[in-house]
Amino acid sequence: MNQKRTLALSLIVLSCSCLSSGVLAQSGAHQHGIAHLNLVQQEGLIEVEVESPLANLVGFEHQPETKQQRQAYATAIKSFEATAQFSFNGANCKLVEQQLELPFEVADAAQLEHHHAHEEHSHEHHGEKHHDEELHHGEHHHDHSNLEARYQYSCDGVVTSVKVALFELMPQLETIKSQWFSQQAQGSTNLSKEAAVLNLK
Repeated sequence: MNQKRTLALSLIVLSCSCLSSGVLAQSGAHQHGIAHLNLVQQEGLIEVEVESPLANLVGFEHQPETKQQRQAYATAIKSFEATAQFSFNGANCKLVEQQLELPFEVADAAQLEHHHAHEEHSHEHHGEKHHDEELHHGEHHHDHSNLEARYQYSCDGVVTSVKVALFELMPQLETIKSQWFSQQAQGSTNLSKEAAVLNLK
C-alpha cells in the first residue's frame, strides 16, 4: 500500500467522525443487492474503495464448480476489470492504480477445459475420494464471498461529482451505500440504478 493511499484512508477513519457510525461502520455487513463505496479526494488525488458480495456480479458466492459457472465467473471478472467504473465531472482524471481482490482465481479458457476434463476423470476413477472432496467443498457453499476493488486517480482539478457504472456491471446490485470525504466537505448517500451520481459537495 503506497503512502498516499495510506494517508487518504487514514483521513477517512480519523476525520470523518460524523460518519463513523454510518456507512463506514456498516461496510463489513454482507447483504446481497448492496455494495459499499468509500471515496477520498485530496490534492489532485482520488481514492475509491468498493466492496460487494460476489453474488451481485455473478449470481453465486461459492467456488465455481461447473464448467458454466467457471466460464461465467471468468467472463464477469474480465469485464469488470476492463470497464471504466467511474466518470468524473469538474476535472480530468487518469487511472493510475487499480487493485482487485477476488475470492477465487480466474482461469483462462484452456485451464477451464483442462479442469473440467480432470473432474470427469476423477468422477470415473475416484468416486469415493471425489465424494469426500465434495463434502469438504460443501462446507463452504454457505460462506460469504466478497469482491473488493481499489482505485487511485490523478486529477487536474477538483471533482464535483462522480457517475458510478457499477450497476451496469452487477446485474443483482440494487443499492450502493457510499460515503465521501474531501478537504472541504464530507457526506454519505445511497446510490441506485436511477440515481447513480455521487455529488461531492
